[in-house]
Amino acid sequence: MEIVAAWDPTGKENGAIHRQWVSDLSSVLAPLALPGGYPNFLTLDDYEQLGSAYGSNASRLRDLKLATST
Repeated sequence: MEIVAAWDPTGKENGAIHRQWVSDLSSVLAPLALPGGYPNFLTLDDYEQLGSAYGSNASRLRDLKLATST
């Protein structure tokens, strides 16, 4: 699941209430989420989650990417 909040940047509302809603919803749903998160949403900074996201295939995927990048 991807949680997206949007608002009119020229409107009277500031984005704080929308960002808080995203944060609160994310916290509520976290216990139901897959460990490691959805792999397509991982960023370069999420390398510690790769093992959980890819399971036993993580090292195989890393080796394959290393082999094809040279």
